[in-house]
Amino acid sequence: MLAATAALLVAVVAIAGVVVGANGFGFAVVATAGAALVVAPTDAVTLMIIPLLAVNLRLAGTIDAAQLRVCLRRFGPFLAAAAVGTVAGMLALAAVPTGLLRAGLGALTLAYVGTQTRWMPTPVVSDARHRIIGPPVALAGGVLFGASNVGVQLVAYLDALRIDERLRVGVFALIFGGIGLVRIAVAGASGLYADLAQLGVSVGLVAPALAGVWLGMRLRARLPQRLRRRATQLLLVAIGVRLLL
Repeated sequence: MLAATAALLVAVVAIAGVVVGANGFGFAVVATAGAALVVAPTDAVTLMIIPLLAVNLRLAGTIDAAQLRVCLRRFGPFLAAAAVGTVAGMLALAAVPTGLLRAGLGALTLAYVGTQTRWMPTPVVSDARHRIIGPPVALAGGVLFGASNVGVQLVAYLDALRIDERLRVGVFALIFGGIGLVRIAVAGASGLYADLAQLGVSVGLVAPALAGVWLGMRLRARLPQRLRRRATQLLLVAIGVRLLL
């Protein structure tokens, strides 16, 4: 891999880390869509698997043991269904044409922005309804996430549950971190990593990603939430449009 390409990937994951550290969401879509501007979309999805897991494990540490037990009881079936869907999506990744995957990443990135705006408000889902529809939604969303790293449906659905703001970051990290463990196993078993060099690049991107999270978490206390979210949305719109062009 050329030094310039490696430097751009480092910058992409660092920016994605700042985004998720400041907002509690967005690493996967910023990192994957941004990387797809630099390398092939399939490589972008694969390279971000390990950094994404590392970031989510770091953020999962923001919830304590009691909160973790509550989250597992409430979201255990959801997480299991999402993991199954993710495996299916990853196995299909190699068969998706590069142009289609690039366009799909662009469209999903813009759809992700839409779920974060008042123009596409998400309905409220009660806990009773969540127990019924949660697993099917997670299964479908997992397929999409496995093939693209962009979990639009998963994020929108979790937002519809109106999770307490104190738990939101931890819940998102727990679910996507759990899925991430499955994804690493599938990526290794199915040969998604082209060689050890590509695996090494993925591991090497963990440090700048975590550095970005560290910076973003400090910015979270200093910048208004509205400003942080608006800046993230503008960044994602620019990336999404560029992928579609």
